[in-house]
Amino acid sequence: MIGNRLKEERLRLRLSQTALGKIGGVQKASQIAYEKEERFPDARYLTALHKHGIDIYYVLIGERSPGPVSRLDKNVILPVATAALTWLQTTEREVTPELLANILTILYDAASHGLDEEHLSDQLRAVI
Repeated sequence: MIGNRLKEERLRLRLSQTALGKIGGVQKASQIAYEKEERFPDARYLTALHKHGIDIYYVLIGERSPGPVSRLDKNVILPVATAALTWLQTTEREVTPELLANILTILYDAASHGLDEEHLSDQLRAVI
């Protein structure tokens, strides 16, 4: 199973066994053994592969790791959007993309920890 998923990831990235082995710091023979499940990769190998786009969570668990967008929770985003819009409507500051990104990040972090809209507003006032 791990071997099959490792092979799937290698093929998804259009890599040869030699190329993936090189990325992971092993010879082609080791890569073949991993894919046949005659041997199992160590953490150093998996870490190297992860840095090159292999979904290690999928290889080990069999489920695709969630991408950044799929981790966004509408129940968290809604109060963040409400607080940000309220702030945008009342501020006289020039809103640059960097400032807006900073505000949204702070609000999202606060909302992710369960803070209600009043606390989100307090977070905004503290930052601005």
